[in-house]
Amino acid sequence: MGESKASGKRIAAAERRGQALALRKAGLGYAAIARQLGYAGPSGAHKAIMTALHAVTREPARELVELEVARLDDLLLGLWADARKGNVAKIDRVLKIMARRAVLLGLDAPHRVAVTDHHKEAAAIAAEIGKPELVEQIERDILLHQGPRR
Repeated sequence: MGESKASGKRIAAAERRGQALALRKAGLGYAAIARQLGYAGPSGAHKAIMTALHAVTREPARELVELEVARLDDLLLGLWADARKGNVAKIDRVLKIMARRAVLLGLDAPHRVAVTDHHKEAAAIAAEIGKPELVEQIERDILLHQGPRR
């Protein structure tokens, strides 16, 4: 029988891909990410990051957002009455929940986006993983998965 989509092994692999993506976003190279997270090499880290990026654009991402919004709604419900009575700590928590909801749902005004040289970044990534033929694909991936910069 196959592994369920929510098995511990699959969840751990997904979390590791998420960590790889976060490390790449923080500026680490693929070789460093591979060493830190135990991938066999830079290409394994690259594959994990690309898989994580593609997963973000799929339908499950919308379902995850809906789940997160439902969780935030539950938290908000538990705090709302005390916040309305003036409990400053609860008001602070409510505002943080509301801010998180606004981010998830895209309710805030657009953020300014920093202009970067994506081709240069893609070329550096391709060189680092030894796959110069992937420059255009990596550049496309960067552009598709770029979120607002703050």
